[in-house]
Amino acid sequence: MTKPIRVVVIGVGHLGQHHARIYSEMPDVELVGVVDIDEERSKRIAREYKTSAFSEHTQVLKRVDVASIAVPTELHYRISKDFLNAGVHILIEKPMTQTIEEADELLELAKRKNLVLQVGHIERFNPAVSALNRVIKEPRFIECHRLGPFKPRAANIGVVMDLMIHDIDIILSLVNSPVKRIEAVGIPVLSQEEDIANVRITFENGCIANLTASRVTKEETRKIRIFQRDAYLSLDYINQELSIYRREITPDGKVKILSSRPEIEKVEPLRLELEAFIRAIQRGQEPLVSGKEGREALAIVQEISHQIKPKKRIMILAGEASGDLQGAYLAQELKKLSPGIDLFGIGGRKMEKAGVRLISDITQIAVVGFVEVLKHIRTFRRILKKLDNLMEKEKPQGIILIDNPGFNLRVAKKAREENIPISYYISPQVWAWGRKRVRKITNLVKKMIVILPFEERIYQDAGCPVSFVGHPFLDIVRPTLSKKEAYERFEIEKNRPIIGLLPGSREGEIKRLLPVMIEAARRIREKIPESQFILPLAPTLSKERVNAVLKRANFSIKVVEDPTFDVRSIMDFALVASGSATLENACLGLPMLIVYKVHFTTWLLSKILIKIPYIGLVNVVAEKKVVPEFLQYGARPGRIADACLEILQDSKKLNEMRTELAKVKEKLGEPGAPRRAAENILETLEEAK
Repeated sequence: MTKPIRVVVIGVGHLGQHHARIYSEMPDVELVGVVDIDEERSKRIAREYKTSAFSEHTQVLKRVDVASIAVPTELHYRISKDFLNAGVHILIEKPMTQTIEEADELLELAKRKNLVLQVGHIERFNPAVSALNRVIKEPRFIECHRLGPFKPRAANIGVVMDLMIHDIDIILSLVNSPVKRIEAVGIPVLSQEEDIANVRITFENGCIANLTASRVTKEETRKIRIFQRDAYLSLDYINQELSIYRREITPDGKVKILSSRPEIEKVEPLRLELEAFIRAIQRGQEPLVSGKEGREALAIVQEISHQIKPKKRIMILAGEASGDLQGAYLAQELKKLSPGIDLFGIGGRKMEKAGVRLISDITQIAVVGFVEVLKHIRTFRRILKKLDNLMEKEKPQGIILIDNPGFNLRVAKKAREENIPISYYISPQVWAWGRKRVRKITNLVKKMIVILPFEERIYQDAGCPVSFVGHPFLDIVRPTLSKKEAYERFEIEKNRPIIGLLPGSREGEIKRLLPVMIEAARRIREKIPESQFILPLAPTLSKERVNAVLKRANFSIKVVEDPTFDVRSIMDFALVASGSATLENACLGLPMLIVYKVHFTTWLLSKILIKIPYIGLVNVVAEKKVVPEFLQYGARPGRIADACLEILQDSKKLNEMRTELAKVKEKLGEPGAPRRAAENILETLEEAK
């Protein structure tokens, strides 16, 4: 007896829930689970179809043979790639991906892994279409109408990608000829994208197809009419009916029109689609709607969309967790100011959620230091080559760089060769490394957008166009809970000292800094037995990794996953890694001390190259030592603990530090930095035209 095929459904919203229903009824299939970011929905669907609920697709990669992917289009590529790499056959709901490049990569991966990749063009499985395929031959003219009421769930994409793509796929399968010419018009009515569109496709063999799609009509219509030399064929998708009209010459020479309607067994198309998918896997066959055909439909849709509404295309690059956060806020503002903008590039999950089409996510391998970069040099080179190719293919109207100079300046050099204007948001720390890098940046970028007040003068002196927009932390660093609510949520006793450990967002920082902080915490607890220690987990780190370090140290610290600043709002003091977290703490008025260590070679080189007396951003902005710094060989647990105790047990010193931190916050400007940055970038693009 053959083992059942293990299936998971990713996304159980409007369509995915029906995937789950049908799979649960199929005899040769075991529905292992359903995945949805809405945990209540996934649990409800799981209960209904007697399976398991998950919140992340990564939880099931090794448990299944097959995945049906019914999530928003912008997530298709990343999730599909993960399953293909895990050796899992996939069905992707239409459209296949957002871009041709993503589709090509998935096709190549599926081919290399010998896996079935089917695209969910459901109308191919409509029984009326199957009947049509038996009678059609050499179509000369095709007319399609796909009309219906507006549905807010699809408002983020146009009607061509939402509805017309069904008819495009059907027509390509019927005509079987290369496309010669496309003419398209469309207008938005109820959304920012086109809600009604008309397209005329001329094929090399002379066939012409006229397609109309609308989501602003009251009644739903889905019909296709086909004219060929010997017949007129009319198909109703909704009612699964096919009418055939043929011309006949009577014995007396008169023309007579004969009509017929073949008998069609009405079956749910989605059921036929999923059954065919499973059958293709069992038999090792090419699916009826292969990835190649899904790609062909996508290519036509992209050309139509470009004709209807040419979009600004901007490449945006961020390389670590803090850059991902700033990139996400910037992307949101860019989309508000220019709703049709196409943002793509490198970042993390926050940027992806904000609507950036990710080419790669390097936030998981973010590193600091010369030696640390060398360990990942092959990965960086591969991504750089990919970006070079994309610049040549997609020809973005502009590029936005966010900090991360080691990587971004290499991209900037290529962009300059391609004559693509560059906006640099969040300057590298040129004030620490000397003026040579300032000259290099000035030669490459069209506009610097800086977030620290003293940076504006540095670039002005170098002759670089620059705007100080204020610091984005003034918009971002705000607790969402009251202190009373935060104490309850994190199960912290408010009458006992609360000390935070913030060892950074990189693996290397956890390795070097967390053991030092734990030993310092142990000594603090010896002096203040009632002290409580809490570690907010950075989104780039796994809880298991941090807990493993804590277990080896045999020391109890509460690890919390808090994407906001609620847990920090109730801390009395913090041990923090040098970096942007020091300014976040300043915005919160949280007293702290800074701890940092890097590889010995990196430290040695930095001693030679760094030109400023402090490395902590909070001290750099203050232009004096507001917060103690314990660096490299000075970062010893005993010294750190003594300094912490000295400040924590002296209310005067605590208040003095809070006063100085408030002055630092004032220097950061006014709220609204991401909006002002987005305005600057769009202005720069207009000037560059």
